Amino acid sequence: MSMLETIVRIYDTFVNGLAAFAGLLVGAASLLIVIDVTIRSMGYPPPAYTIAVVEYGLLYITMLSAPYLVRERGHVYIDAIVSRLPDFLEIALVKIAYTIAIASSLTFTVLSAQLFQEALESGYYDEQGVDMPYWSLYMPIPFGLGMVAIEFARYLFSTRLMHRENTDVEGSL
Repeated sequence: MSMLETIVRIYDTFVNGLAAFAGLLVGAASLLIVIDVTIRSMGYPPPAYTIAVVEYGLLYITMLSAPYLVRERGHVYIDAIVSRLPDFLEIALVKIAYTIAIASSLTFTVLSAQLFQEALESGYYDEQGVDMPYWSLYMPIPFGLGMVAIEFARYLFSTRLMHRENTDVEGSL
């Protein structure tokens, strides 16, 4: 096995691990909501931290699972028109779309990294139901979007087209 294949295998395992962890966070958030509603329906005051923890959890779930969803084509894309074009035009348009996705992901990676740095330097806390440092709100965003850019780049530089696999062209339009 070559060095590049080893790096790709480690990276893919890492992305799979992040998606699995995001799945655990979904379960934990669901459990927190059930506990909160149950306590509330019994007439007791619910924990003050539930809403804040679930809100932060949703952000982490989104950013940790995003690279996996891009790799596995679990995001929304419209291929009804593109898949009916001649191959050369279809491939050109798809490569342009990948380039735009990479550029936008990297742009938001840089902007969110700047926000993360500012929040880290400020030392401010988000004081909802639980005191959470603001940097923890911004931390997963540059990380997740940077990995999304990597996943789109993998499509850009490969012969594998995102929309061709498991697509029923005859059933569209």
